Amino acid sequence: MSVKVRFFHSHVNYIPENVEAMIEEQGESFHQDIKTIEKILAMLEYQHVGRLLLVLRKRLLAIVTLKKHRRQLLD
Repeated sequence: MSVKVRFFHSHVNYIPENVEAMIEEQGESFHQDIKTIEKILAMLEYQHVGRLLLVLRKRLLAIVTLKKHRRQLLD
């Protein structure tokens, strides 16, 4: 027998009987954490898009204002 097999065989008795329940509980917790992270990312993306739209709006207003001033100067 190899050392790995002996090591594993000697530690098999230490695996708790409720290991399956523990794995399922951790899996559920993991999925809940992923859902929470996805919600946070969606909110941040929404806020980022909102900020970008505000910046674009300000720039467009500045361009329109400059064009109006140029027209008034030329008239």
